[in-house]
Amino acid sequence: SGSSESDYASLTINVPAPRISQQPTDTMVPVTETAVLTCAGQGFGDVKVKWLRRGSDPVPDKANTTTITTPDLITIILTIPNMLVADEGDYRCRYMNGGEKTFSD
Repeated sequence: SGSSESDYASLTINVPAPRISQQPTDTMVPVTETAVLTCAGQGFGDVKVKWLRRGSDPVPDKANTTTITTPDLITIILTIPNMLVADEGDYRCRYMNGGEKTFSD
């Protein structure tokens, strides 16, 4: 009575990068009013979402981020109250799962 075993076979899961289905749109608001930007996307696994500002400028501290998750969509909303000239700039969202990142345009 004997036995024999095969070599191990490696099984790797390929998790695709998240996909952004709704890009944020250019928005103009009067000084002291509230600006709202929205971005939406999908992804597999533990998807993290974040708003970024072009260059080294951080998203203003007064900004609020709301994330709405449904089975088919992850929507991230950036609300900046009391807009000032210093808050003006280019903003984009980032969707990330594991090491894969996807940015809005």
